[in-house]
Amino acid sequence: MKCTCPKCRADIEIDLPAVTEKGSPTACPACKARLYVHRESFGGRAHRMTGEISCAPCGEQLGPDTYCYACGAPYPDYLVVSQGSKPATPRGARKSTAVIIPSDVPSRPSQGQYVPKQTHAKTGSGKGLNKKVLVTALSLLLFVALAAAGFVLYSRSKAEKAYAGSFVKLTYCIHSGQTKSLQLCTRIAAEWKAKGQGTSPRITAEEENDLVLLGAEIAKLQAKLNKPPEKYRKCNEMLAKLNGSSERMQSLALAPPHSVSSLVDATAKSDAEYQKAVREFKSKIPEELKQELQSASQRYKPLQTMLK
Repeated sequence: MKCTCPKCRADIEIDLPAVTEKGSPTACPACKARLYVHRESFGGRAHRMTGEISCAPCGEQLGPDTYCYACGAPYPDYLVVSQGSKPATPRGARKSTAVIIPSDVPSRPSQGQYVPKQTHAKTGSGKGLNKKVLVTALSLLLFVALAAAGFVLYSRSKAEKAYAGSFVKLTYCIHSGQTKSLQLCTRIAAEWKAKGQGTSPRITAEEENDLVLLGAEIAKLQAKLNKPPEKYRKCNEMLAKLNGSSERMQSLALAPPHSVSSLVDATAKSDAEYQKAVREFKSKIPEELKQELQSASQRYKPLQTMLK
């Protein structure tokens, strides 16, 4: 872990597993100042300024949130570097006070001395202690519940973000396959008309390999989206319908019909079917996924024709 010397602001390397709650002394390699490094639990964050503490699991500086930006650990322990030979008390932390009761009170009052009546408090039946235990248990349960809820929300957000990324890539691959297959079918029909009905043009081996590789990538992305988050469950059905229409155009490019007129008619019909699937796709996907596609269209240019 890299931390900063509180005296000269130089960087210091610290071995994370060696730091305990008791702490250990060290020295700044730059100014030779005596330093003390110790671990504190998340509950002490209220008395520590952000930027002065580091995440115990990964060593990165902690911000104001309840989890580490770098490693994602919820409610992490943190490390504190202070100047001196013992841990520094954080600002705002209470210091314990002691009341000293003198032991030299005379057993008998001197003559004429006023002695106030002493009253003895009745000892309780343990209800006060039970109440403290109950409050402590409830506080612990609340803390655990909040930690669990925070972890669930974080995990859900992470899964939704991962799904959105794969969703964009799969949409791009499907639309790219449709566009390429349509271009190949159009070229085959033009060559067929130019050379006469007796010929039967075919795509090149390189073009066929490109379509095969694209199909393999689509299958891999579909497997990654096999278990979508609940809010995106219906999106897989729309992607499957879009891909099914694109695959029909690809089949025409790989194995054209026996006549040029049949190829032209089948190409037009398949393209119309795909465009209908695109309109339905754009109207039904959630707004956040639509925004992800719009943003990605700057990088994946074929998406621009699909989203216009």
